Amino acid sequence: MTRRMPNCCVLLIPEGPDRARFDAAVRRAAALVGGTPVAMPHLTVAYLYDVTPGGRAAYARSLEPFARTVPPADVIVEEAITWWSLPYEGLLYIAQRTPALAALYDGLAHLAHTLDILCNPSVEYRSGTMSPHPEPVPAQSWVPHVKVLATFDGDREAAAPLLRPLAPDLSFRARSLRLSYLNEDGHWALGQRFALRGERP
Repeated sequence: MTRRMPNCCVLLIPEGPDRARFDAAVRRAAALVGGTPVAMPHLTVAYLYDVTPGGRAAYARSLEPFARTVPPADVIVEEAITWWSLPYEGLLYIAQRTPALAALYDGLAHLAHTLDILCNPSVEYRSGTMSPHPEPVPAQSWVPHVKVLATFDGDREAAAPLLRPLAPDLSFRARSLRLSYLNEDGHWALGQRFALRGERP
């Protein structure tokens, strides 16, 4: 059976001065190892499965008041580098699983559960092979990561010393939640922005 993929996600995206610094670091990474930068840099904090248009609208309505209770969170990128698993390939930096990010991850999963939406399933989700609503992966097992390059064919070990110094410039402060969803044409679209507590809408 084919692996089921999420059709809706909640993202943390660099904004303002952080975005300019982040984008410059991504371009340097691509130049160093011959990769292709991602079109939209992000850290995914919630993977939602089989979401209907009505379910997405309901989740978005719940996200607005939820986001106002969440303070801005620092995404601290570490040195570790890994590969994305198929069907996507590329280069990732691992971010620290801080208490703030873990709480956000758990809060978003709980929000989805209250709307009967499958979020962050704890086992590989394949059609017809599991219960529709398994318990999500607990935050202590979650590995936050920021995708940097969409393609990268080089040797990871050889590239690591070159890419390690870029980690501080890839860290950023999350100031909002962004809803992203899969269109009927198979392309991801960036949806509504929900400002975190104290941030401008």
